[in-house]
Amino acid sequence: ENVFTYSFLPSFVFGLFFLLFQVFFSINFSENKKLKKIFNFHEYQPILIFFLIFFLYTVIFNIIILFNYQFLKEAFFSIFLIQLIFFFKNLRKIKKKLNFKYKIDQKIIFLLLFFLFLISILPLSDADSISIYQFLPTTIFFEGLENINLQQNLEFTLLSNSEILLLISPILKSDNFGSQLNIIALVFFIFLNLKKHKNFSLIILSCPLIIYFISAQKLQLFFAILFILLFIIINKNFLKKKSELFIFILLLTFYSSGKISYILFSIPLFIYFFYENFKNWKNIFLYSIISFIIVYSPLLIIKYQYFGNIFAPFFDFIF
Repeated sequence: ENVFTYSFLPSFVFGLFFLLFQVFFSINFSENKKLKKIFNFHEYQPILIFFLIFFLYTVIFNIIILFNYQFLKEAFFSIFLIQLIFFFKNLRKIKKKLNFKYKIDQKIIFLLLFFLFLISILPLSDADSISIYQFLPTTIFFEGLENINLQQNLEFTLLSNSEILLLISPILKSDNFGSQLNIIALVFFIFLNLKKHKNFSLIILSCPLIIYFISAQKLQLFFAILFILLFIIINKNFLKKKSELFIFILLLTFYSSGKISYILFSIPLFIYFFYENFKNWKNIFLYSIISFIIVYSPLLIIKYQYFGNIFAPFFDFIF
């Protein structure tokens, strides 16, 4: 009640507006001809940019936490303002990508997704979200990490980019931002794939666990879609340029930083990627180091600065 002071309607409307804007911004930005010359992932270009945007937010948030957490809100709205300016300057380009002509069975899929959206905007209620997934980012936003009692809140040492990304939740005072991010990422992915891969949508919607993934504030579904997207990029052999290799490795590193366990999940995907692009092994090695520095350095420094252990909560007996 102290953190999410808005009533139900504005609580989800602000978060929904921000997320829908990111979708339209990604579609808009993907039509930029100069950008396509740098990297081009074909029909997956818009959603790849969508994930790159949230990657950018997490990197900036991590850097700000290192210096002064009180500027998180200012940084967030500064980035958002820059996006708004760019979007309205290039508004006409978005019409090329939008196509709402679907068959009846495809429209039914979107109707089912709408019901999942209604679940996603419900007020925060599950214990995990209140005690960990929202508690950690809201604590950082209002108090920073300097006065954390680790004996009382040991789970804070599990800090990862999932929690950093959820800082947007207290900034917008939207208690269901995490679940909305999950459903928007899913709908965006299905929107790009529906006409060619309808069965994928049916498999997703027939999975009982999808309700759990949508309703919780955990960003498991958001990062899972990123994992699928990266697999498709390798499988379709979209990695032709050095810049595309770098973007791929950057996003794979971002995925691995979502949770400690995601590091293990990213290893087989990296091996598959390395096998398919072995001729570029020198560039892969270099880009992997650069991506690790960009993604993990701020996180590890935060853990060292506030928890005294870059590998927290592990190996505490050493550090």
